[in-house]
Amino acid sequence: MRFSSPFWTSVALLLASGGVSGCGLSGGKPEPVTITRASYQPFGANYRGVTFGRTTQYFDDQPTETEFGFEYFVSAAVDTTGEQFVATLALDSVLLLAGATGGLSQAQVDSARGATFNASMARNGLLTDFTGGELSGVVAREITDRILKPFFPILPERGVESGDVWSDTVETQVVVNGLDNHVTQISEHAATDWAPFGGERALHIVTVSHYTFNGSGSQSGREFTIEGTGRRHIHQYLSEAGRYLGMVSADTSDGEARIADMELVIPIQQTRTDSLSIR
Repeated sequence: MRFSSPFWTSVALLLASGGVSGCGLSGGKPEPVTITRASYQPFGANYRGVTFGRTTQYFDDQPTETEFGFEYFVSAAVDTTGEQFVATLALDSVLLLAGATGGLSQAQVDSARGATFNASMARNGLLTDFTGGELSGVVAREITDRILKPFFPILPERGVESGDVWSDTVETQVVVNGLDNHVTQISEHAATDWAPFGGERALHIVTVSHYTFNGSGSQSGREFTIEGTGRRHIHQYLSEAGRYLGMVSADTSDGEARIADMELVIPIQQTRTDSLSIR
């Protein structure tokens, strides 16, 4: 039995200071204010993302590798509503990478095109109450669970500045490819410094996440369970105008699938890289 591969895993606008102190001088240019603390603000952006991964399954100690990869384009808008934001994320298109289809066809992937999702967004970037895309198929659902729901970095409530460190724990439930999977992820974040990124001054946030996963499902008429652990290293960037600019990440995981009625244990290893940038 062979398992199909899953697709694993600011502040206000730049203010200008207003004038020259009164010593009888005139005609001076105001000094620009340098933002030191970043937080989300309403914005809109179009993103290009690329995911590539390799899954290795061991049958009788013999490895079988499967590669998966896709390029996707997302339109995002964040607007204010009371004390929170409302986020809208639309999948403009999804394209399979040549030679890395992961068992999918482009026709299946095309069903996700145009899927639009709305969510409540806390001031720290956490998205909840996802709605939309119900008729867009399993590919859209998988991209939603693995990419769109954790789309924005989670910041401290007061915003973030260089030198800040913080942590969070996030639990998610993902149902895909016949597998109902529970993931618990513990992340340690550090804001390192301000630097140019994508033509803008941005705060660089480095995150190291450790996660566990366990679940059960059915494929080819056989019941199975799966469990394992993983580690993800992420570099994310937030502009001083409160706009998310993108990220790069690398992920590795090790797990085991167990098929009870065959008394079979299948070790599974996976590596994955992701990138996201404004286009």
